[in-house]
Amino acid sequence: MVTVYYMTDEAPKELYFLLEEERLAGLNKNPRSDKDSIAGAGLLLAYAAAIRGIKSPLKIIRNQSPAAKPRLKNNAFEFSLSHTLGLSLCAVSDKPVGADAELIRPVQPELCKHFNIPCKTDEAGIAGWTALESVYKLFGGKYKMTEITLKESAGGFIGNEGCAVSVVRIDSHILAVAGAEPVNFIKISAQGLKGMFDRNP
Repeated sequence: MVTVYYMTDEAPKELYFLLEEERLAGLNKNPRSDKDSIAGAGLLLAYAAAIRGIKSPLKIIRNQSPAAKPRLKNNAFEFSLSHTLGLSLCAVSDKPVGADAELIRPVQPELCKHFNIPCKTDEAGIAGWTALESVYKLFGGKYKMTEITLKESAGGFIGNEGCAVSVVRIDSHILAVAGAEPVNFIKISAQGLKGMFDRNP
């Protein structure tokens, strides 16, 4: 089973001390407009770890290859992070998992054609793109984006090696999760995050 913690609130700045060192350093020098969502994804990972009794800040191992999956130092659980304007997520599982989130927006037909994803509507194009990204993350770069194949199925897609990809719409966002099933989506508020760390300092 995969649990996806997601947040649409602004990430509480008073909890930034919980972020892993590399993410915090990146936020401090990053001019991107979605800094809040980047922080939110890291705080949701800290939240998922706290539920399992693991204290933050976490130690994340990143391999030399930029596509390789990051992992926790103690391999306590598998995770995948994503962020887009207005939404952050952290998917966690005992098995490998890949997740992506995107704001629904216009999609260029050339993009859909290049990656062989359905593109009848902008929402369908974004659903295909998030599914593609989630499969890419699941396999840690084993496949190039152009080598990923998706077959539409109920509730999502089937990807490479028969992996299930669940796709849901939440407000104006599409979320896709590749790997183990079923997927449980849990919305976390900024207050909920604060409450977790008030209880588990």
